[in-house]
Amino acid sequence: SLSNATSPAGASGFWQFMPFTAPKYGLKISNEIDERLHLEKSTRAACALIKSNFAMFNNWFNACAAYNRGPGGLLEDLKIQQVQHVFDAELNQETARYVFRIMALKLIIENPKAYGFNIAAKDLYPIYQTKKISVIQPIENLATWSIQQGYNRKIIRLLNPWILGNKLSSESVPCTIEVPNGNKQLKVKHPL
Repeated sequence: SLSNATSPAGASGFWQFMPFTAPKYGLKISNEIDERLHLEKSTRAACALIKSNFAMFNNWFNACAAYNRGPGGLLEDLKIQQVQHVFDAELNQETARYVFRIMALKLIIENPKAYGFNIAAKDLYPIYQTKKISVIQPIENLATWSIQQGYNRKIIRLLNPWILGNKLSSESVPCTIEVPNGNKQLKVKHPL
């Protein structure tokens, strides 16, 4: 459903990175942050992973199947079955469906109206106007820091779901945080 979710197996974020795969593609995970939930960084990492899979398999269908199954698992499946293409292999149900789901998603995103996705402008999520700010010093209390910036923690966490708790220690900074940029929808309505 194109949202930051966590699977029963521990895959997390929009692109469902496993905890052991994420760091290989530059995504940090700690008690304070989980960059699998950072839409821009995780999207770049997902693209790099799919490109890596393509370089290994030289086939986009296999590359997509490997995204779900893992390249090692897919290589093993293909080797055991003595085939070279996912469409010739017996795969677990999740991976077999994943290839077709990702193909369908690509088609829908390219032309949503052709597939019955006629969403009225009033029903779309608002586009938040944001700006990025560099944080180079640790933040001991995100709620206090947010108020000092003219926002609140709820707004900061809405724009930065990868921040897990109420602080960013020296292990989490430097980092870049998105904040509102003159957006009326993200104004603090009830300051103390």
